[in-house]
Amino acid sequence: MNQGTSQEPVRCLKPWHYGLLMFAFYLFWSLFWGSFFTEISIVSQIIFNFAVFYPAGFTAGYFRTRSRLRDVYIIGLLFNSLTYGLAITGGQTVQLPIMLIDFLSMVLWIFLGILVGKRTAA
Repeated sequence: MNQGTSQEPVRCLKPWHYGLLMFAFYLFWSLFWGSFFTEISIVSQIIFNFAVFYPAGFTAGYFRTRSRLRDVYIIGLLFNSLTYGLAITGGQTVQLPIMLIDFLSMVLWIFLGILVGKRTAA
């Protein structure tokens, strides 16, 4: 009888899981709470980024032994770039200071989510 091995399969988080999680939260917050974010301001952008990127960072930190933490940063960068690309293609004007704050707050929320996820898992 093997004492040290587990028969439970190890769940491995793949990079596209983070993208799916970010898209799900983006869609949820856009559809159900979109009226709260009607004004484009720095505060609303930071709050919206918390709602989208913090859960992905938390998930990455919680499952850190089975996932690479840099994947969530890469997927977050691609996700944010894609949303801005779609907005520009759709004819919306994008303010550079808001976009810079958006990317900085994305990194911050993912980092804090990873820290809290690691502490929760420990």
